[in-house]
This record gives sequence, structure tokens and C-alpha cells, in this order.
Amino acid sequence: MPNSSSPRSTADDDSEMFDLAPVALWLEDFSGVKALFEAWREQGVTDLRAHIGEDVRRIAECASRIRVMKVNQKTLSLFEAADFSLLTDNLSTVFRDDMLKTHLEELCQLWSGQPYFTSQTVNYTLGGRRLDILLKGKILPGHEERWDRVLVSYAMWRTDLLNFSINAFPRVHRRQRFRARVCVLFGCIARAGPQT
Repeated sequence: MPNSSSPRSTADDDSEMFDLAPVALWLEDFSGVKALFEAWREQGVTDLRAHIGEDVRRIAECASRIRVMKVNQKTLSLFEAADFSLLTDNLSTVFRDDMLKTHLEELCQLWSGQPYFTSQTVNYTLGGRRLDILLKGKILPGHEERWDRVLVSYAMWRTDLLNFSINAFPRVHRRQRFRARVCVLFGCIARAGPQT
């Protein structure tokens, strides 16, 4: 018997997967950062780190050009925000202090031509709780020219990554569990079984 409900679109499926993902996801628009980078290059800037070192307010200028388009439920929960507006209206609470130093590293990765960036950074919940974050961002395929769609994932590197379930490896020795944790942290594939 055919299904009487209307077929779902791929966009609906993608949106649902984004919203229900078990990791914090942000969809952001970096086109303002790209435009700023292009302006600086036209002015003769070749070394972003040195250029920002001359005036650290340039980091905040870059950050102000990033537009948050969407976040998922895990993000709202992690940052103790009731909704998207509450989170985005209070980004100065979330992104502050130590975060600005690591933001420079992310910007330098993009400046060098990479379509992705990673960093270990610090954010804060709306309630003021410190979050040690492993951040990974990727310019989505088809948006490399404008940087208008960048998917950013946040993982709590002290809990999400280092305390992943050891039940998955019940007979693995402590050293091998540690190796598996390190490999998860750095994005490589760990062989959890005994080494031969």
C-alpha cells in the first residue's frame, strides 16, 4: 500500500538532521570576513598575524562580520539559551576573553586558503559557565567563492571527546583506550583492539 503522506524533500531531511544532531552545530556566513580579507590584501597585507598584531581590535572586526544563520538544539542546550534570539543577542557573553586569541588561529587558517579551520577555544554559557571547546569549521561545498555557508561544530573536549564510552571497548587495555581517546581528539582512526 503506498504511503499517503507527501514525500519529504532533501532540504527537509537535511534541516531535521541538523536540528537533531547530537553535537552542537552552527551555520554561519563568513562572506563579510572574506570581503574584509580581500580589502586587506588589496592594501598590501600579506601576513595576517602581523597585521592583526599591529591592532588587535582587528580580531573583533573580523568577528563582527560573521553572521550566525542557524544553530541546532544541542547548541541551545550547551549554551543554556532558551532560543536562537536569546543566544545571538548575547554573543558578547559567549565569545569573550580567551576566545579572541584562538579566533586569530582560525582566521589565519582561512587566510592561508584552507576551506576549513580548527581550534581549541574557550566559550561561555549564557549563565557564565566556562566551556573548553574543540571547534571545527568547514566552508560548505559550492560556497568556497563567497564563504556564505560555513558549518561549525563544537565539542566539549574534556567531556564529549575524552570521556567517550569505554563500554565500547570492554577488553581493551588502559594504554589502548588512551590511544583511542587521543586519536578521537585529533580526528584519526583508532584501532581499539590489541596491537599485534
